Amino acid sequence: MSEKDLKELAHLTAEQLIELKKAAEKEFENKIKQEVKELKKRAEFLASQLKMTVAEMLELNKKPRAAKTTKKRKSRKGKRGKVAPKYQNPANPSQTWTGRGRQPVWVREYVENGGKLEDLLINKE
Repeated sequence: MSEKDLKELAHLTAEQLIELKKAAEKEFENKIKQEVKELKKRAEFLASQLKMTVAEMLELNKKPRAAKTTKKRKSRKGKRGKVAPKYQNPANPSQTWTGRGRQPVWVREYVENGGKLEDLLINKE
């Protein structure tokens, strides 16, 4: 588009621009359909010259694919071994925590009340 054409577009209203856009999209669609028809005719002509179908002709250009080797990736999710607990609730020794993931409520409350995480260690070496 020339600069002159763009200046003319600037004088159009929004409604006129919408109509112009719709008309341009329709014209674009028609052009594509026409080109596809022409390409199809050309492909059929070439295929007939080679005494084959268009599908057979298209297969000539494909490279044979190497057989895929299926390597299984090892998923880390859920494959970790059990970890011994590192922390224990002094008020209830049956409550333990490995130190992984979110802190349990009892750990969070203990630290919020001025306790140190190190005080909850099971093996204080």
